[in-house]
Amino acid sequence: MRQGINILFALTISLSLTSIAQAEEQKCTGDSCAAIITTETNPKDNEDKKLDKDSTNDEKSTTKEDVDEEEPAEDCEETCENKCEAACADDEKCEEICEDACEKTCNFEDTTTDIDVNVKSDEGGFFIGLGGNMVNLSATNDVLKKNNYTSFSNMIFSPTIGVDVITNNILFEGQGTFLWGQDATVTNKKSNISGIYGLFNLGYVFDIGEEFSIFPLVGIGGGGYTLENEVIGTKDFQNLLTTAVDSVELTNTAFLLNAGVGAKYKIRYAPDDKKEGYVTVGLRGGYIFSPFNPEWKVKGSVVTGSPNTALSGPYLMITIGG
Repeated sequence: MRQGINILFALTISLSLTSIAQAEEQKCTGDSCAAIITTETNPKDNEDKKLDKDSTNDEKSTTKEDVDEEEPAEDCEETCENKCEAACADDEKCEEICEDACEKTCNFEDTTTDIDVNVKSDEGGFFIGLGGNMVNLSATNDVLKKNNYTSFSNMIFSPTIGVDVITNNILFEGQGTFLWGQDATVTNKKSNISGIYGLFNLGYVFDIGEEFSIFPLVGIGGGGYTLENEVIGTKDFQNLLTTAVDSVELTNTAFLLNAGVGAKYKIRYAPDDKKEGYVTVGLRGGYIFSPFNPEWKVKGSVVTGSPNTALSGPYLMITIGG
């Protein structure tokens, strides 16, 4: 009898040592850790294991309050986090994922969904911008003054439309900007200058709180001016027949570079369907640079002696978008 007891005791110690060795080998990292630890720690599962195997489904169901009496959420989290620390072996990412899963599990939250909350969902939409571009038209104005024309302003009103997408804080954006036309006149002649440019921008969004963000960006694109000169007032039929040109349109186009920084603030609201929505209000500024001097052309032919009118200069605008 005593010999049988000694054998049984020896087998018990051997099995215990084997279980400890296996536990040491099952250190986990990454997402698998959360599944191992929280499965062992889930107070709901512990409670279910205590129920009689022959009880009915109704008897197996327990309320959150019943389980809390056996093991409060705070004790559950502490136990779970201790297991995380031991199992993750100083792997910070593993501990972060595991502890987040502990909190969800011990508070009876759904842990079947992705628990990596650091990855942002895609955002973006259309936006409009209202502002101005400061350009250098001094060379063109010098020619106009010599011919008694009034001058163009170097500040041009420039409305903008665009669309952007933000994924994992990377900003992808396309924009088109219109340079509002302005006139220079003399007697019965008028000169009008206007422009347009488009840019593809790439930036990185830094979130400051839930609503506010700032984003530096760089971009490439192209654009240019249109300069239209025409005779105004009453035109005589005979003069039109004998005059070679009554009006002429000159254009120039250039490769453009953009560097800027912007900021946006989300104004949140609840639409009729009660889903959360927001609209953004922002401010951005930067500098458009044309690395090459564009040439003025008429119907594709270069106009010699034309002034240098590159589309370069700073800009500032207010943006509104979704």
